[in-house]
Amino acid sequence: MAEVAELCRKLDDEGKRLQLEFGISDSLLEALEQAQIPEFEERYWRKEVQQTPVAVKLESVVGAGFERLMSTVDQNSVDPEFSD
Repeated sequence: MAEVAELCRKLDDEGKRLQLEFGISDSLLEALEQAQIPEFEERYWRKEVQQTPVAVKLESVVGAGFERLMSTVDQNSVDPEFSD
């Protein structure tokens, strides 16, 4: 436990040193600590995601992506069904 306390003290000392070096006020740090964290209620619903228009047709990029992926794989370990 003494090691943890020493590490915490060193971390606190370094934080204070950086605070002084960069001119960060205690009030700014307190404001950041009390800043409101965004709520997860603003996430998209699956229905909204599914209704969003797609900017690119998946079929047009799958082939190129598959070829690039296959170029990184040991061809001896590939199931013949997936090779050229």
